[in-house]
Amino acid sequence: ILFYNLVGILHNIILYLTAEGDIYFLYPRELPNLVDSPASMRHLITSRKRSFVNYESLDLPNVIRESDIDTLVLREEADEELVEARGKFLAEGPQVEGVIVNLDEYLDLDLANQIIEEYRVQDLPIILVATQMNLSHDPLIAQAAGLVIENAGIVAHGAQRARELGKGAIGGVKSRLLKTGIKVFFDPGTRSIRRVE
Repeated sequence: ILFYNLVGILHNIILYLTAEGDIYFLYPRELPNLVDSPASMRHLITSRKRSFVNYESLDLPNVIRESDIDTLVLREEADEELVEARGKFLAEGPQVEGVIVNLDEYLDLDLANQIIEEYRVQDLPIILVATQMNLSHDPLIAQAAGLVIENAGIVAHGAQRARELGKGAIGGVKSRLLKTGIKVFFDPGTRSIRRVE
């Protein structure tokens, strides 16, 4: 009973200090302070909520080494514009001039499929982009002329599907640089993708 009373008290205090959907953490050793003086914990909760927001804006490598720590910074809007990017080999395929469809921009793959259909009606080859690809992306991969998968290695699902279908694929390029609608020259042979307009 004491445990349930404590959980109820903590729940009410947390509701008092935060808004719905907030993300933060507290250490077990901080719980007594939270119960005794909820207002004194507000600064910690605010700071930790901010760190989750900042995380999305950090430009992080896939693997962080100790030597990388001093160079981690928040993304700047200036580097959000694609001119040319080079990645790593995932699959051989033809060079293509086409238009980007970035799956990371869509919560619903049906909406992404509608966008792909609109470009296909215009006879524009699709360069499909995502942070990662899985089985749910297979129908879209089949319609694409090439793939760019940010977090993929040679044995990743998207890379294997690209090889099976004879499509080029490049890994290691930041997907956030490749926004839907950008026209690009995609060259899997040189592992590069370049904006053409």
